[in-house]
Amino acid sequence: MKKRITGLAKEMVDDTTGVGAAFWDVGQYTVRLDQKRTTAIMRGYVSLEGAKEGKRPFTNIAVELEGVPTGEPDQWIYQAVTASDKHKLAGATPATD
Repeated sequence: MKKRITGLAKEMVDDTTGVGAAFWDVGQYTVRLDQKRTTAIMRGYVSLEGAKEGKRPFTNIAVELEGVPTGEPDQWIYQAVTASDKHKLAGATPATD
């Protein structure tokens, strides 16, 4: 059985707070069908453990993706983010269940 991606691991420092975020998940997304583009708002947490414990995210970034989700939207977004090198989360590692 294929593992479900629950978020992305990548260390980044938030520009406004100076605090480091290490785990990112999809908070919301918008699909522009006429343009075949998707914008995902990725929420940043201090750690994966904090996110699992129900801690609140303290930052977010918008990621622009080519295409529209097929199948489960969050899984498509995580795969599209990790496959692209055109945004701040390029090079992120998928975190799975």
